[in-house]
Amino acid sequence: MGSLVRRVSRVVPRRVPATAGERELNRGVEMAAVVGVLVGLGVLLDRAIGTTPWCTVGAALWASVAQFVKLRYAYGASLDAAAVRRAASATAHQRGRA
Repeated sequence: MGSLVRRVSRVVPRRVPATAGERELNRGVEMAAVVGVLVGLGVLLDRAIGTTPWCTVGAALWASVAQFVKLRYAYGASLDAAAVRRAASATAHQRGRA
């Protein structure tokens, strides 16, 4: 397995880390896609069992809440990491690491 990873890593170039704008765009597209897919499944389920629009509404609400909870934890973690970096850099000049 290790040799396969080494061979692939030589062939496939490493991607440069995403900028903040790219990360936010990715999050937005992911949120829209998840909500869209679940709403589509809700529509199909409604048509199959004749409960229009309740499965669609339920799927949309569930997907939206789940995405916002995920966003809160992911964004909260990045805010915590930024606060630690900011606190470390605030006193870096005093330690001689300007």
